[in-house]
Amino acid sequence: MHFIVYRLPVLLYMGLIFYESSGPIESPALEAIPDTVLHAAGYTVLYLLAFWAVHEGLAVAARRGGYWLPAMITVLYGASDEFHQSYVPGRVASLQDLAADAAGAVLGILLVAVLRRLYKKKREGIAP
Repeated sequence: MHFIVYRLPVLLYMGLIFYESSGPIESPALEAIPDTVLHAAGYTVLYLLAFWAVHEGLAVAARRGGYWLPAMITVLYGASDEFHQSYVPGRVASLQDLAADAAGAVLGILLVAVLRRLYKKKREGIAP
């Protein structure tokens, strides 16, 4: 059960990213959105799920890499996905996309910090 709650979501999401990057973009709605925005948004979600998996919740667990281990997982997965895309017909590997993936990780760090602060204030009975 522990694996299903904490680890499986990030693995499934990584599988979804791999699947989506294995072919051409077929949605006109997605084609209208800048690629860097899609990467940043997608990798923000990946960061959140990686944080959840590493720390088993929103609290930073001792000796588990703080905010940076999930960020490293996120960026390294982004790099591996760009490498993968270099072999997919119709797709290209791009440092710009990798930078957007890293920006998504940074946005994820900020989002977790804000969520943790709001949760702490709520627990202490202080209005945000």
